Amino acid sequence: MRITLQMLISHGRVARRMGMGPKSRIDMLRNILTGLVRHERIETTAARADEVRFYAEKLIDYAKKGDTDEKAMKMATFWLTEKDLVPKLFKVLAPRFEPYSNAYTRMARIPNRQNLDRAQMAVLEYKGNPLPPLYPVKKKNELTLINQLLKAYKEEKQQLATNAH
Repeated sequence: MRITLQMLISHGRVARRMGMGPKSRIDMLRNILTGLVRHERIETTAARADEVRFYAEKLIDYAKKGDTDEKAMKMATFWLTEKDLVPKLFKVLAPRFEPYSNAYTRMARIPNRQNLDRAQMAVLEYKGNPLPPLYPVKKKNELTLINQLLKAYKEEKQQLATNAH
């Protein structure tokens, strides 16, 4: 969640309400987080994805402590509504992110929803998932005009440097 100046002076309210009460909000976050752990990529509104991202990363932080840690198990059983996903969290996701210290998720904006509300949409995913990548892999093309000009500039600069010595 991004903390803005308006949120800092909002009289103690730090989290987005998203038009619902605290119980409904937590249930919605738990359901989205459960879907993220199950599928490793979800499509939701940008505000919800931004809100869930914090909890998804905290869940991985706790999971990296191992399934023998009491607080990690409490967090996993609270946030995951489907209990068959708890082993996946500890045996699949936690080892995948063991070398990383943070930034386990990736969020990408997608076109707005086409129905009446035209809500901003986003895709939230865990990094390293087996699904096809969201962004096409950029190919390094030596034949483009800019690359040819840069190459000629570097060669000319190098030639001038060698002639000066």
